[in-house]
Amino acid sequence: MDTSDADLARSVYQLALLTPDESVAALLAFRAGNVLAAAQDTAAARAAFEHVIGLRDAASKGRAAFNLGLLLNRTGDRGGAIAAYRVAVESGDSEAAPRAAVSLADLLERAGERAGAITALEFAAGSSDPEVKPQAAMNLGRLRAAAGDAAGARAALQQAIDSGESPWTARATKLLADLLVNQGEIEAAIAAYRRALDAGDVWATPMAALGLGQVLQRAGDIRGAKSAYKRAIRTGPPKVQREASQRMRSLPKPPLNRGAGPRQQRRPD
Repeated sequence: MDTSDADLARSVYQLALLTPDESVAALLAFRAGNVLAAAQDTAAARAAFEHVIGLRDAASKGRAAFNLGLLLNRTGDRGGAIAAYRVAVESGDSEAAPRAAVSLADLLERAGERAGAITALEFAAGSSDPEVKPQAAMNLGRLRAAAGDAAGARAALQQAIDSGESPWTARATKLLADLLVNQGEIEAAIAAYRRALDAGDVWATPMAALGLGQVLQRAGDIRGAKSAYKRAIRTGPPKVQREASQRMRSLPKPPLNRGAGPRQQRRPD
């Protein structure tokens, strides 16, 4: 970011403070805040965004609050970011509110506030934003499953799957497979793991391979489990590779065929 751009943005923000027309003032301050945030002038960018938020019926209030949340989260002020994201969600802005809800849910989950995170994700999953809905639905299913709401989890994961959006479809399919295992629906879980595995997603493929291997191992399909663990080792990050390797070493060895004698060499004619 050129220094002159940041200097100009500061001048634009000062002009916004003097402008009596609130719609114009909001537009000027919002644009100045974006430039100042890119220039890493946190204090000035925060002041510009907060000015927009403080204006009555500012059309850009939701977007300013969302950008403020991003700025504060980046600088480590999670409490401030949560507050800003809440303002963005409450603004009802068709673009900023759903995106802010996803970011809000992430921070609330990290803070141990699962119920609040679920509420935020329900808002985002029910929005009209096609880019946000699949991710929100997948994470909503994951959190509902962790909270013991199996039916709600399945509904949310299915929403993500039905979206057909990559990578959320593959990842939701893997999470659905985990849920099906816990529900005792083993055949359906195996089918779901295979679908997730074949999707080619960098996260879903190795994780589905690992999960499939464990299910097949418990079912006594040692050959299938070994093949799945090999796939996890081949495609997964180091942590998954180590776990898959350990599980593969724990597989029972095939029984020796003691009834067969030594192989006879064929005599030349």
